[in-house]
Amino acid sequence: SGGGGAGASGTSASGTSGTANTGGGGGGSVNGTGGSGGSGKVVVRVARPYTAVEGFASIGNTATGSYSSGGATYSYFEFTASGSLTVNTAGFADVLVVGGGGGSYNNGGGAGGCLYQTGAYLPAGTFTVTVGAGGTGVGAANYNGVGTASIIHDVGYVGPGGGAGGRVNISWGRNGGSGGGSGLSTAGSGGLGIPTLGNDGGVGTLGGGGGAGSAGSGGTGGAGRSIDITGSAVTYAEGGDYGTAVPGTDGGVNTGSGATAYATGGSGVVIVRVRTA
Repeated sequence: SGGGGAGASGTSASGTSGTANTGGGGGGSVNGTGGSGGSGKVVVRVARPYTAVEGFASIGNTATGSYSSGGATYSYFEFTASGSLTVNTAGFADVLVVGGGGGSYNNGGGAGGCLYQTGAYLPAGTFTVTVGAGGTGVGAANYNGVGTASIIHDVGYVGPGGGAGGRVNISWGRNGGSGGGSGLSTAGSGGLGIPTLGNDGGVGTLGGGGGAGSAGSGGTGGAGRSIDITGSAVTYAEGGDYGTAVPGTDGGVNTGSGATAYATGGSGVVIVRVRTA
């Protein structure tokens, strides 16, 4: 609230007006003119989930971060573990869903399927978000080489898990978002990837896993996909390489990348971005 204006010090001096936009009263005067009251002010505060850009979804979760680019401001909501997404107002958003990468026997694990959709529609409601785990490598207990899917449930946005890499001279690569690298030279023995989400695993006794950007080739995993949904470019869903080291190299955490040689695939990730200004 505003303070009142100062009173006049002399018998004929005018009082001081109240400060503008505070609602303060004017100062009085004995014989002079009294000061005018200060003008009022109206301030409206909106709740955090509000988005000022028409057509974009309003998200109730706390934003992971925000940034400006090309004259627009964005907030993004990153899930590195399973949780829930609250959409207060239906609208459009950019969505990245990457499944867990495939584990490796000794050929490369396939990357998790990489779904990146701009202008994805989100209805109002609260939706369960699953972040897929990477498939375990042969050296791990309870070997389960295929990665787990990442999902925004009930709205149809899915990144399938990556296929497991095969064993040299013993087994083929498994199918997945991107296929696992083959352990056989037989045609068609590389795991199959899902078009638009990933690529096939390499064929041959030394096979690299498929990646979101390209298929496995020889013992080298396929390239990943660089995406800047958080304001900085990050490479997701790289295929794992063939290798002999024990233990091998796990796929990167929350990248959905495939494993290299007796290792575990990288966990997946889910990111939702909306424009706020």
